[in-house]
Amino acid sequence: MIRLRVKALITPISLAFLASVLLQGCNLGLDALNLETGDTDPFGGDTEINRTDTGDPNSSGNKPTIDDFIVVETNDKVRFEFDVSDIDNDMLGGEITIVAGQQTVVYDYPTDVREDSSGEFVLWETSDFIPENQVNCRVIATDSTGLSSAPSTYTFTLSTWSVTSNEVGDDPSQVDGLGLIQIPGEILGNAHSTGNNGSSYTGDFDVMKFTSPKSGPASFSLTWSASGADYDVMIADMTGAILAYSSTPGTGYENFNYTLSSQTDYLLAVGAWSGPGGNWTIRIE
Repeated sequence: MIRLRVKALITPISLAFLASVLLQGCNLGLDALNLETGDTDPFGGDTEINRTDTGDPNSSGNKPTIDDFIVVETNDKVRFEFDVSDIDNDMLGGEITIVAGQQTVVYDYPTDVREDSSGEFVLWETSDFIPENQVNCRVIATDSTGLSSAPSTYTFTLSTWSVTSNEVGDDPSQVDGLGLIQIPGEILGNAHSTGNNGSSYTGDFDVMKFTSPKSGPASFSLTWSASGADYDVMIADMTGAILAYSSTPGTGYENFNYTLSSQTDYLLAVGAWSGPGGNWTIRIE
């Protein structure tokens, strides 16, 4: 506190002068601390202070994400499968955008999007694609606030070649010979039963032999028609040694990559682990 030491004699004029100085100083101090207008920074800076705005200027909503995007040919349709995640739960009333080459379709979410045990999906007609023509596909999720996910991409090729595997037994020694296959192409079959004892298959186990037409990396994807089923797929050499496989727990579709050698024989197997039996499709591309 500032104390003013006043001499013995103070005239009315000097008191009036002192009062005016003190009053002026008080007014200047109040103006400097006036924070309601947002015009003055009490620390001497240029920042405007608005008492009515208590939000975080750096805050923003969370964008949705797309996981496990895959495009497969199944049951005479082309299936775009994906999983949408949004921690803000703002996807209700949002949109899913599918782009395939020059074609774009926007779906209301979740009204126009289907879902089964394998995930969320939409279906296109095979006539929307040119056979053996590689198409770059992508999916984008946009929530109800307008925030969009990063695009998730997949390269798809519609096949023209397919062969049906004939059921000949459930033992690896009973092999269905498919001969020289074409890539891209599809192998069709049926699992008449499923089952397991916790470590091996006790239901249908379909084994096929095929000859690779070329050398290079190939992708193998297994889909099936029975909802709630869990099938596995694997490739082996002619001694039965497994080279690659996909055996994901749960009812999602299976896929793996393997580098093939030209004019080489391989064994390809589908194991029906659990759930109902039904038709299956292996796509190789």
